[in-house]
Amino acid sequence: MDVQDIKRNSELSESVVEIVKFVKYERNFDKAAQIIIEKNITMTNIVERTLRIQMFELAKLCDAVLAKK
Repeated sequence: MDVQDIKRNSELSESVVEIVKFVKYERNFDKAAQIIIEKNITMTNIVERTLRIQMFELAKLCDAVLAKK
């Protein structure tokens, strides 16, 4: 793992934390979807980095992303 990979993982982790905040605490799926689209994050990236999002929330998040595309 080189410096660029570490930086990318760090940025990705920070983005996932922000997405979780919008989904769990603010219930704002549109803002979370916007972050996913802007930063080109996959649902796999999110699932691999957090256990805080439940399946129903993940499904709603996927719907929000699809609606924005």
